[in-house]
Amino acid sequence: MPRFVVQLHDATTLHFISRLQSGQVLRSWAVPKGPSLDPGIRRLAVPVEDHSLSAGDFEGVHEEHRRGSGAVIVWDEGPPRSFG
Repeated sequence: MPRFVVQLHDATTLHFISRLQSGQVLRSWAVPKGPSLDPGIRRLAVPVEDHSLSAGDFEGVHEEHRRGSGAVIVWDEGPPRSFG
């Protein structure tokens, strides 16, 4: 079953990464201001490179990592929902 993952990444700047499984990869977007609980508020989401499925399970510290150094935690995850 496909899934989504939202990670908090404390790199050069604190930001969220939103990931959505598409086939055998996680499509990923950086969200600098993080998610909003108000559906009327729009947030910038910048596409970043696709990641392996295992990247969605990562929690820890990237040190001198090509994708950015800093602590990463899984903030939320689960199956995608249909809103219709």
